[in-house]
Amino acid sequence: AATLALTKLMCLDAKYCEQNLPILFSMLANKSNETEIRSNIVIALGDLVYRFPNKLEPWTKHIYQVLEDQDTKVRKHALMVLSHLILNDMLKVKGHVSRIARLLLDSDKRTASFAELFFHELSRKTATTVYNLIPDILSNLSNDASLEEEGFRYIMQHILAFIQRDKQTDGLIEKLCHRFDACGENRINCNIAFCISQLNVTEKGLKRLSENFKHYKHVFENEEVVAYFQLILAKAKKVVANKQNLKAAADDLESKIQTVVTESSEADAENGGAEEGADDAKPDNVGAKAEAENQASAGSTEKHHKSEPTTVQETETKPARALRSSSRFNKKTTA
Repeated sequence: AATLALTKLMCLDAKYCEQNLPILFSMLANKSNETEIRSNIVIALGDLVYRFPNKLEPWTKHIYQVLEDQDTKVRKHALMVLSHLILNDMLKVKGHVSRIARLLLDSDKRTASFAELFFHELSRKTATTVYNLIPDILSNLSNDASLEEEGFRYIMQHILAFIQRDKQTDGLIEKLCHRFDACGENRINCNIAFCISQLNVTEKGLKRLSENFKHYKHVFENEEVVAYFQLILAKAKKVVANKQNLKAAADDLESKIQTVVTESSEADAENGGAEEGADDAKPDNVGAKAEAENQASAGSTEKHHKSEPTTVQETETKPARALRSSSRFNKKTTA
């Protein structure tokens, strides 16, 4: 009751609303609060956004974060409120729509169905709304380490199904060609190639793939990307089967891809041979070094052995001299 009273008072005055927003969001973030209280706060935020949109704009990120709440009821109410605000142009969706897309995989079937309904209504709103959001969704989902590959494919298949116009397909292909990661990030490149493979490639789309080949030719080091492009070419050949010019364009693109793949495999083979040669050379060097050490130790041993008899001989000559001198002395005495 106290929370409801607070939110109703906040709806009456902009200054009072601004002062108490930190309190309201801290209550919403506190998981120890009851589900009913937190759900009521989410519903009240919808009224506050409608009443004072400028005051709530700095808190937009925090509102969208509720979509990831662990409580199913809070998450579902957040989706319903945000859907209402977005579809009625009271809240910006760009930059945060991927959070709603994630709810297509929600464990609660009703929440997942609400997410499907949201994208369906969004596609009916204007012809280009979903089209303009796809690059943003693709980028954010690709950078989401917690999202598995299978989940990514399911989400993008659902969203790309709303792209029906040839003009949008052609434009999207060109946009995606420029989004391949130049640093060779495999996950992003594979995801982009998958998205292109889900589109119905038109005549212009095939030409744009060929014209923009220089922007993404580096991605064919990845076998999965190559497989997706083979699927794209198979679809394209069906479309242009009876048109010689476009069939030539499809063959030309396939030839370019094959050339890059061949060059990449040859480079890998050369690098592998060089590494093996280096590995083989290392034991030889070690063996040569060991042999040199053995020879050095053998030489020092020989020197040691040669010097030892000399020392023994020197030690033995002293008694001999003593004996000789004593014998001479004895002879003199006898005489």
